[in-house]
Formats: sequence, structure tokens, C-alpha cells
Amino acid sequence: MKSKSKTIKVTNFFFKQPKIKYYYKDYQNEKYNDYMEDVNYIEEKFNYLDKNYLFCLFDGHGGDNTCKYCKENFPEILKDQLDENDDSEKALENAFKLIEEKLKGENFPDGSTATAVLIRENKFYCGNIGDSRCVIVNNNNTVIRISVDHRVSNETEFSRILKEGGTISDGRINGEIMLSRSLGDFELKGNGLIAEPYIESRLITQRDKCCVIASDGVWDVISEKMLKEIVERSKNCEELCNNIIEESIKEGSEDNISCFVIGFWDSF
Repeated sequence: MKSKSKTIKVTNFFFKQPKIKYYYKDYQNEKYNDYMEDVNYIEEKFNYLDKNYLFCLFDGHGGDNTCKYCKENFPEILKDQLDENDDSEKALENAFKLIEEKLKGENFPDGSTATAVLIRENKFYCGNIGDSRCVIVNNNNTVIRISVDHRVSNETEFSRILKEGGTISDGRINGEIMLSRSLGDFELKGNGLIAEPYIESRLITQRDKCCVIASDGVWDVISEKMLKEIVERSKNCEELCNNIIEESIKEGSEDNISCFVIGFWDSF
């Protein structure tokens, strides 16, 4: 699957500037995990511009070296790319490629997923590698998936891996990793595992209530239908985020659990 960029156009609709508010929470889930491999990054007035925000979630596996390195370096790389590119989608895509190049020199034994959401006034940009998922919930509480789960179980990814000469056993590339795209994991690169991001953009309208970004510790046990039900009983961003974490634990998640909820308007 090639990188894809899509802008949703809405005609005859008056756009207002979103009033961004957000809440983040994570849970190590100590019963199953000795340490936390999810890291987050939040920056208001991103790149020194008002009404600009960056939200990143990096979910490490096999260690936390790669995810921590991404947290420390990805935002600055993206800033440089935005300074050089008028096209925000291209800047985001380039930032993913450049962080992968920088990681090659670090020789870390682990890897990480990456989901980055850039908000520039009333435009929303999402780039992802791996299976931390980003969705938007509209005013009817309909859940709209923005990212792509890059897993071997994805039929398109499965076919791509085989065409590139990779082997799949036990639902994993070379029997080792369920992800079909990641940052790092260089021992498996060249066997169908790649670091090419999926990019999508859209306008934020008054039809959009909020955005949810969460690690697979949430999505492994919470379906989008279940999320709709959780949204319906949540009054605001903080309550929704807490409810998502609590429901993930209740449903038996055995992974680290991380969740952003980004509200677009005062009504939520």
C-alpha cells in the first residue's frame, strides 16, 4: 500500500476555528508488563504558531529505545520539514522517512509504531506506521477511522509482504512480528516489513466532535462499535479518556494502554 493522502471537501458549510482541548492518560498494566513502552508527545503552538498542535503516540516493542528516541527527535524533524515545505502532508511524510533514517545510525534492537496528528488551524493531518489507531467521532457519535492498522492480518499488507519476498508464519513476518510496518526493527527490514507511513488529511468541521488516538492496548479489546457506546455515556474529553482506559482494563487488555482524546468544540 502506497502512502495515501485525502482531503474531505465540504461545500456550502461555514467553517469556524476549532477550540482545541485534550486529555491524555496511560496505564502500564503492571500485571502483564514490567515497564511502559508507550510514550506520548504533546506540543501547543507547534512550530511557534498559534492554533497549531502536535500529538504523537509511539508504542515500542522489544524495548523502549526506539519509541523514546522518536519522542525526542520526531517533532524537531517535522518542524524542519514544515519550514521547507508548503505542503503539510508531504512534510509529515518526509518526517517519518527521516526519523527512520536517523534510527539506522542508533543500532537499537527494538522498534516502535508511530501515530502523529498535526492540527493547523482548521486542518487535521494524521500519519501512522503500525497499529496505534486514530479515529474521529462526529456529532452523531459515528466513529470514522483515519489511520490504517499495519498488521499482517490486513489483506492488502499480507499480499504486499508476499510480493516483496517476505515470509509469513503463525501470523507474523518470519514468525516474529505481527506488524507489517514499523520504525526500527532493522533485522526484519527487507523481508516485507517497511516504514512507509499512511497519510490522511481533512478539514475539521462543526460536525466533528473529537479525535481519539490510542495504542493497540485499547483497540485489541475495544471495537469501534464499543467506542461509540463509550462516547455516548461520556460528557467531555477527560471523562471519555478515563472511560476508554477503564473499559480496556475491564475487557482484559494485557498490553500497555495509552489514549488521547482531542475535543474540537466547547460542546465536548
